[in-house]
Amino acid sequence: MPTSLTRALAPAAVTAVIVATAALATPTSDAPSAPSPTADRIVLNPTTDNATTQSVTWRSATGVPAPQAQISPDTANPWGFQTTTVAAEETQEQDTDLGYRHAFHSATFTDLEPGTTYIYRVGDGTTWSPWMPFTTSDPSASRTSLIAMGDIQTGIADQWTRVALAATQDRPGARAMITVGDQINNFNNDAQWDQLLTAAGSTPRQMQWIPAVGNHEYRSTDSGELTPQFRGQFDLPDNGPDDFEHFDETVYYTDVDDVRVVTLNSYYRIPLDKADEQRWLDAQAEWLDGVLTDNPREFTIVNMHYPVYSSSPDRANPELRATIEPVLEEHEVDLVLQGHDHAYVSGQRNAAKGRYESGPVFVTSSSSIRQYPLDYSDWLDNGAEIKTAFHSRSTYQLIDVEGRRLTYTAKDSTGQLVDQWTIEHRGDTRKVRHVDGIGVQ
Repeated sequence: MPTSLTRALAPAAVTAVIVATAALATPTSDAPSAPSPTADRIVLNPTTDNATTQSVTWRSATGVPAPQAQISPDTANPWGFQTTTVAAEETQEQDTDLGYRHAFHSATFTDLEPGTTYIYRVGDGTTWSPWMPFTTSDPSASRTSLIAMGDIQTGIADQWTRVALAATQDRPGARAMITVGDQINNFNNDAQWDQLLTAAGSTPRQMQWIPAVGNHEYRSTDSGELTPQFRGQFDLPDNGPDDFEHFDETVYYTDVDDVRVVTLNSYYRIPLDKADEQRWLDAQAEWLDGVLTDNPREFTIVNMHYPVYSSSPDRANPELRATIEPVLEEHEVDLVLQGHDHAYVSGQRNAAKGRYESGPVFVTSSSSIRQYPLDYSDWLDNGAEIKTAFHSRSTYQLIDVEGRRLTYTAKDSTGQLVDQWTIEHRGDTRKVRHVDGIGVQ
């Protein structure tokens, strides 16, 4: 259970925004060295209540006697810290494919003030990371920015770095980074996890990382074995359904300011029979319906790996579409972020009841160097209209919310705008408009 702060923390006197790109390290494709007592792979994780709590995970060598985190309201006065120490509530020791063991630690700060910038550090009481900032959520925030990424997976060390760099240059003060799964390519490959966290640089240390799980985080379909790196590196909300053990911390929701982000585990092919495949989807659909029915937030984003509409003829997911899409439409989800197909496609279904303009915007994207040819048959055969589609460009997405207007912008790694939508809530109605893009290629 999270450990409460021993006293309430005052609001920050000074709000600091550190440009993430200044701290982006240069990644290497060499095998990483064994971890030391000094913390690395530091990640801010979403919680159910991001306005008053904040979770952080980090890695170290095994045997660290007292893993802990410290927090203070931000201040320009180097002697003015109001420091509170929180012990790590969980430590996981794991073997790696490189022959060494390492430990992942998790701590949670509680009793925080909404919309307030804090500084924190992690360590063992003697050896500490640098102080780093984060800002708690505020449902009444006038503006919120999020970054989103499609599959990362390959070319992490030398290519994804520039995508992450471009995104953080565009939105250095973003609240969170959403990724749609396949963060790495080979299951439990520690070199790839090291490349991922090195390439991300300071970004996940000062904005939350909201990941979906993809098929490449699993050993194989037959085994259904999730890499322990995923739950070690990410301490995610425990608010999902419990029908399958796989759902633990892979199906969850979190509220970032006035945006609800719901993450699904769409890898429904893990069960070995069709009945359990359908039960996998039915359980999440029922849970999703409840989460969206009792939703106080203005905007809703759903994040998952397998797409509702595939851009490859041999990757269609009719069971997923039949089970999940009706819930998305019923609750007028604003944006559905997906991956897996390694191309970029955005569009909407030509929904019944004349609701085309208010239907969810579906986006499939890849921030990876792995790109696949396009085929539009799954979209067209199921009444969906494509507005932008291409491959052979690594992209990132920006989501900006001001009041009752959400602007979604996709750019490639050079910063060129490739797609843009606006979603505006007016009274009880929604107006969805495709603003710009490079078309269907």
